[in-house]
Amino acid sequence: MFGNYEESRISLNSLRELSNKQLEYNPNALNEYFKLSGYLNLMEGNPKESIEDYSKLSKEILTDDGYHYYFLALAKKAEGQNEESKQILVDLANNNFATWQNAVVKNLAKAQIKTNL
Repeated sequence: MFGNYEESRISLNSLRELSNKQLEYNPNALNEYFKLSGYLNLMEGNPKESIEDYSKLSKEILTDDGYHYYFLALAKKAEGQNEESKQILVDLANNNFATWQNAVVKNLAKAQIKTNL
């Protein structure tokens, strides 16, 4: 539960530098940076910044990554955007794709719907 956020931030900044160099060849080079930065900002207690990071990704990229889509829902919930959060959680809970990651996120989303919204 308690991470070394300072070290994570340093590593994330290195990823951003490397990804920026790749933008010339791949317009999606920063996608992983924005996902991880959104997650880290949420874990550091900065849900607004988390939402800003996740908003730099296309909806398709986020919805295809249930893990980070779930954390976007938590960030929105923390910012009082309950309807948007609930919609994301319902989408995740109704996801039909069968992978271990989706199964975990699906169950987490169902628990959030049941207990917190």
